[in-house]
Amino acid sequence: MATRRSPTVTDADGELGHIRDFTAGDDRSASIVIELDSGARITLPSDLLHPHADGGYSIDGRWREITSTAAQLELPVRQEEVVVGVREVARERLHVRRRVVTEDKVVETPIWRERIEVERVPRGELVDRMPELRNEGNTLIIPLVEEVAVVEKRLRLTEELRVRVIRERQVEQRTVSLRRFEIEITREDLSSDTPSSPTKQNKQSGESS
Repeated sequence: MATRRSPTVTDADGELGHIRDFTAGDDRSASIVIELDSGARITLPSDLLHPHADGGYSIDGRWREITSTAAQLELPVRQEEVVVGVREVARERLHVRRRVVTEDKVVETPIWRERIEVERVPRGELVDRMPELRNEGNTLIIPLVEEVAVVEKRLRLTEELRVRVIRERQVEQRTVSLRRFEIEITREDLSSDTPSSPTKQNKQSGESS
């Protein structure tokens, strides 16, 4: 008649095993099935166990030595399985609106203006012939002469007009209206019963008019 118990069995190193089956044979011999923490099962004669007062047992040997010499050793065979499933994830609803924003900006535009500056330079020299126009750099020199009464008639250079072209840089400020587009995106979470607060994202792109 088989008797089932579940006490523990301690080896010489203090490692535990658990009795899973206790069987009495026809020749009055008994065998036990011990399961280790690794899942391996060992079948040993019951006379190798030393009972304790607390209901447990101990053996003189070590489990690692017994497993290498055991007459019957059961090792569990395990495998991993992959379970593929589909679950619903949160979805969002996007609201996109485009609007035109007009703003004023000050734009500086450089321009050039020209003016004439005339300088009168007295000379008072007598010349034999009419002086010609000439340029010195950006200055145009125009000689002015007059006739004077002398023993002989000669030309006297009285003055020269020095004409220069002066180029000046000025900066004018103008107000220019520019347009830009703003994109407003609202996210609405549809995965929960209670609507979440919408979040907005703005994307701007400048466009001058």
